[in-house]
Amino acid sequence: MSNKKQVFIQCPVCKKSGKIEVPKKKIEEKSSGLSIIIVKKLICEHVFLAYIDKNFIMRESEEVYYVPSPEIIEKSKEIKEEFFDDHEMVMIQMNLYPLTLSYILKCFLNNQSVGIILEENQDFLKPTYEKLFNYLFNRTFEINYQILSEYDYSNLKNELDLPIIIKNVEILKDEHGFLTENEFAVERGFINKFYNENYGRDTLKALKLEINNAFMLANTTKNYITNNKKLNLNKIIKYLENEFKINVDIKYAEFLLEIIKNYFNLEVKSIYKNVEFLKFKKLSK
Repeated sequence: MSNKKQVFIQCPVCKKSGKIEVPKKKIEEKSSGLSIIIVKKLICEHVFLAYIDKNFIMRESEEVYYVPSPEIIEKSKEIKEEFFDDHEMVMIQMNLYPLTLSYILKCFLNNQSVGIILEENQDFLKPTYEKLFNYLFNRTFEINYQILSEYDYSNLKNELDLPIIIKNVEILKDEHGFLTENEFAVERGFINKFYNENYGRDTLKALKLEINNAFMLANTTKNYITNNKKLNLNKIIKYLENEFKINVDIKYAEFLLEIIKNYFNLEVKSIYKNVEFLKFKKLSK
C-alpha cells in the first residue's frame, strides 16, 4: 500500500494550482494541528510552504522569500531569555506556526488589535503565548490582543470589537484587508531567524533583538521625517546607513515607513512623491 497521497495546493505567489504527493503516514500520525510541506518547483517555478491538515486539505501556503534586515544596532545585555524553560520552547515550536507568528508580528508592529483563537483542547497555550508576546515586545511596541478558546469565540464573536481575528494559519476576519493586502517579507526574515536549525532560547533572543531594532530604527526615522522636508525613500535609506553604519534594504525601509504610518500615526504620503528610482506601493491609500 502506497504511503503517498495527493493533495491539491496553490502557489501563494503566482496562484497556479495543482496536485502533489505528500507522505500519508507522517500527516496521519501527527498528534494535532497542521503539517508543513516544502514545495520546491513542483507546480510552478516557486518554492513555498504548504500547511496541510489531517484531512489532506491545504489550509494555507506561504512564500519562502524574505528580506534581509540590517545589522542589530544595540545588543542589549539586559535581554534575558533564560526564564523560558525547555517545555515552553517545545510548545511554542509545535503549536505556533511560522505563518501565524508572521501575522501576529505584522499586527503588533503596526498597532493592529488582533484576536488569536486557540483550537479545541489548546487552552493550555494561553499563558505561554502571553509570556512570549510580553517578552518579545517589552519596552518597545505597545500591543493589543485577545487570546480566546474556540468555545469562547463561538459565543462572543458577534460582540468582539476586533478588526483582525486569526486561528492558526487561517484569517477568520480582516476588516480592512490589513493582512490580506500586505506582504510579509521582512517579518518572514525575523521568523526564519527564530525557527531555524538552532531553534531555542538563543533564537528567541535573536527575534527579540530584531523587534527592538525595528522599533529603534522606525522611531529614529520618524524623528528624521518630522524634522526634514522634501524627503524620499532614497534619502531616508542613506540617512540610516550613514547614521548607524548599516545596510538597509529598500523593502526594509518601506517596512519602517509602514510602522511609522500605522504605529506612530505619522503621514508618509509625501515621501513617495519624489521617488524616481523605483516604483513603490503607496502606504497611504
